[in-house]
Amino acid sequence: MPTMIDTWFARPAAKLGNTIRHISFMTVLSAISFFFISSVASAANKNNLPDSVLAVVNQDLICTSDFDRIFISLHNTQSASLKGTFDYHKLLDKLVNDRLLAQEALVLGLDTDKRLLDPLHQDRIQNAIREFFRDNFKPDLNISQEAVAEYFNANYYKMRLRTISLADSASAVGILDKLRSGADMDGLAREVSLDMYRYRGGLQNLKYYADIEIELRDRAARLAPGEIDGPVSFRTGFAILRLEDRVPADTVDFEKYKIIIESVLKQLKIESASAIFMDSLLGVYPISENKKVTASISADSLRIFTQYFTAGTEEIAFYYDDVYSMPDKKVRNIISRMAMTAAETPPGLLISNGLKKAKEDLVIETAALSGGYFDNPAVLDNYKHSIDSGLVELYLQETILPEIIFKRAEFEAYYNEHIEEFRDPREYRLEELIIPDETTALEVERSLSEGADFDFLVKRYNLEILTGGDTPRWVTMAPYPEKIKEEIETLKIGKTTRAFFTGESWLILRVRDSRPGKIKSIDEADMQIRQAMFQIKFKELLDKTLKILKENSSVILNSEGIEKYLGGKQK
Repeated sequence: MPTMIDTWFARPAAKLGNTIRHISFMTVLSAISFFFISSVASAANKNNLPDSVLAVVNQDLICTSDFDRIFISLHNTQSASLKGTFDYHKLLDKLVNDRLLAQEALVLGLDTDKRLLDPLHQDRIQNAIREFFRDNFKPDLNISQEAVAEYFNANYYKMRLRTISLADSASAVGILDKLRSGADMDGLAREVSLDMYRYRGGLQNLKYYADIEIELRDRAARLAPGEIDGPVSFRTGFAILRLEDRVPADTVDFEKYKIIIESVLKQLKIESASAIFMDSLLGVYPISENKKVTASISADSLRIFTQYFTAGTEEIAFYYDDVYSMPDKKVRNIISRMAMTAAETPPGLLISNGLKKAKEDLVIETAALSGGYFDNPAVLDNYKHSIDSGLVELYLQETILPEIIFKRAEFEAYYNEHIEEFRDPREYRLEELIIPDETTALEVERSLSEGADFDFLVKRYNLEILTGGDTPRWVTMAPYPEKIKEEIETLKIGKTTRAFFTGESWLILRVRDSRPGKIKSIDEADMQIRQAMFQIKFKELLDKTLKILKENSSVILNSEGIEKYLGGKQK
């Protein structure tokens, strides 16, 4: 049975959205013939091509400026090692292939498809807004040394806290009563506290004010040494805290944190200037609110995490005039996106913040588009190149994706041929040794490297093994930082890692045992198999499509221009 790719030029109709576009064989053949005949004429003059032209694809020029754009984008995302070995000639191949696909998309009339035009229009608006901001929002980011010193003194003094963490408020109140009646906080922490500091009687390290959790530091800042406060809602439970010590900011640390503080102060300046800038825009472009619609949005606050909330309507929620407005549905989607990153914020506050952001988004868009930024040269240039990439994507969606079909027999064959790829990560039984200070951690690390007994050192330094016992649970390395993961994977049974600083204490791990991860069943590996097979089938179909296009097109490569331009880059 012929595939869509085999008969791409003969298919009678392509359904695009709600429109049927009839594409005849003669229409496409005529286009191909035009491209081919015209390119033959160009081929005769190919020796006269300027060096800035790298290739001619059916009379479309691919220039060094096109290459520069994709090169810069790729270069910014590459690792240092890949930058030195990557064959940049492959980028030219991609540009040629993309141009062929874009040309075919034009022949099929995809350049008028709403699935292409609507997203491009929104991208163009966002680019117009960015250019508007670049030209008009220029905050003063000069930071005085006095301001840096003031921030340093206010945020880089140190406090040492002693805490007891409990699961619920009632338990916390009970512990607080005992402490106020004279009970020993060290002993109670060791007995009932639920955090890692229980092994130290709740005593935390001496920390900078800025590094202490906000819930604790705000309360501790009001205490004198020795005073107790609580219960404080903290993480998933409650905490009782006592301020043990307060140490003024040390000027020796000033230079160490100067650059960080300057960046923080610059960000605060940007936020302040942004608020002033927004108010000035609202003064020029006052945005009106349809209170009936916004009241309806507010009434749905408890449904904010449901599909019902984002359904919305086209009724106008905010407007400047008949041209610039924002419908109910768009406002709801703005609020929903905000909620996804602030799930713990009360619904009422999410609604309030979301309505404010929607109003600000509309005034920015109004100012940018009213100021002519929709037709800004940089915006137009970006739009032009976005059309090309959008056409390629839509063409592939129309022609190749429908052809990717999986059969059960193919699934099973791929699974059996690549069985090891579906093995879960290796598992370990680990003992985690928590060490409170750097001096002890380095002493233990050195002793272990010299062959000292792990259990002897635990007793000698009075340390606790958090995952100890006869049978520590099996775990993968997924939760651990990459540097710990890499070291564990090199260790034999019974060996230990070096000491790692966790931010509050030091960690040394011992490998008690390890085993290979289990192999997933074919059903468990279903999505993984689909992804792998999709890539294989997609490449096969794309290669086949490009082969047909190239056989019916003319691609002229300017060898001299390419050599001059890419000669200095890795081949």
